Amino acid sequence: MDKDTSYILAVLLGLFIINYEPPQKVAFFLSRFYYRLVYVVNHYNHVFYNKYLKQDKIKDQDQDQQGNELVESKYEDKYLGEIRKLEKEFVFTNDEEALKLQKFNEFLRTSNESYTVKIEEIKDKLNFIEIELAKYELDLENTGSNLEESGKLDEDQNQYLNDEYVAETREERIQSLNVENAQLLEELNALSYFIDTAEGQEELKTRSEEQSRQFIIDQRLEKLKNCFVMESTPLGNVLMIYDKERDSFKYYSDNSIPYRYLEVVARKYVKQFSCRPVFVDMEEELKLADEKWEQEKKEKEDKAEEEKKRKDEAIKNNTVLADEKKNVFAKFKHYNKTSGTGHVNTVPPPKNSIPNKSFTEKRENEKILLKDKANRYTYEGKFANFSFLKKVDRKTVNKKFAMTFADFKKLGTKM
Repeated sequence: MDKDTSYILAVLLGLFIINYEPPQKVAFFLSRFYYRLVYVVNHYNHVFYNKYLKQDKIKDQDQDQQGNELVESKYEDKYLGEIRKLEKEFVFTNDEEALKLQKFNEFLRTSNESYTVKIEEIKDKLNFIEIELAKYELDLENTGSNLEESGKLDEDQNQYLNDEYVAETREERIQSLNVENAQLLEELNALSYFIDTAEGQEELKTRSEEQSRQFIIDQRLEKLKNCFVMESTPLGNVLMIYDKERDSFKYYSDNSIPYRYLEVVARKYVKQFSCRPVFVDMEEELKLADEKWEQEKKEKEDKAEEEKKRKDEAIKNNTVLADEKKNVFAKFKHYNKTSGTGHVNTVPPPKNSIPNKSFTEKRENEKILLKDKANRYTYEGKFANFSFLKKVDRKTVNKKFAMTFADFKKLGTKM
């Protein structure tokens, strides 16, 4: 029997059952089969649920609970992965790059002009000193031995000197002029290096580049004074804002917030406003401090090993090292001397004041990590102390507040 025939017979059977009641035996058989099928399905659903689905559900609940506990215990790691993906240096936009180039040219031109002006001023001073010295030499030839006996310049010979130099002798005045001349020549050479040499011009360009870059960074950081974030920590809400002048994160909270939670809020701030360079990653700083400590320890060990080789070589050759020559004078310990005097104490020192060699060596070998940089946080008070409205300068709104007393008097005379 093909598919079409089977389909037609199934349709006819369905129409027959709908229009006519099925035979009693057929109806009984169908009802029994239906209830048996429902029983079997329910039974195996219950078995399958208890054996597999329930276990999976319990396992998922345990994982969720462990995940929640992990998140709660590691709140201080929030936003950590996100900020580490950000750039550690400021990336300027096209407009900022154009402004940076403009400021670079301005700073470079200003530096060259200021150095040129200073050079001209120094040259004028040098010319004046040269004239002064020439007058003294001419005066020495004309006056002869009479002025040498007096050692002073009379009023006619002091007409080209300032009042502050009248009381000076000729030798003192010449000496002071020579000293000033040498200082000015040294300063002139230093300034001419930046103007007349290619190396000096490169240094000026590098300095101008740093100044222009810092100008753009300061502009961007200045905008952060109106930017703030709010974060809900496990110990209460925190509102944070960055203060460029103090290089510190200011925060407001009704509760006492520990440093590790303030780090999380600061991460949210730098992530929100794209100012990653103002934030210090403490883990990275500790890693750098660890590397620095290991390097210093290695250098110290290498130096000690080299010193030991020198001593062994000296012992082998029966020679005495230069820094190990014996001193005929006794050297007392610091606890045997009275502070500020050379008096030697005859009373034995207390046991606690004698340094313990093993304790000292142990302290020197201890791994003490000191961070070069760290984030600063300044508490500004509770939420009530923060004003969401920016204060407006009344002078910009009403010109009367910007009026001076002189302007006020002018108004009175006009009236």
